Amino acid sequence: MEQERLDELTELRFRQLERLTSALIEGQQDTIQILTEHSKQHQSMERRMERVEELLTLALDDLAFIKNHLSSRS
Repeated sequence: MEQERLDELTELRFRQLERLTSALIEGQQDTIQILTEHSKQHQSMERRMERVEELLTLALDDLAFIKNHLSSRS
């Protein structure tokens, strides 16, 4: 009788541990998915920022050229 009760408690504890482990794994999977999505967005944003930097550099070069051209005419 005592052994049966211990077996039942052990089984209940095992099931609870199994549920907790599953919940932790699902939580980690969700976290990994979110981090992966954020990483992709970050990489995309970095590429866009690099392109903006290139365009700004070109615009500044053009402005410097125009300034020099106008200054030489004076």
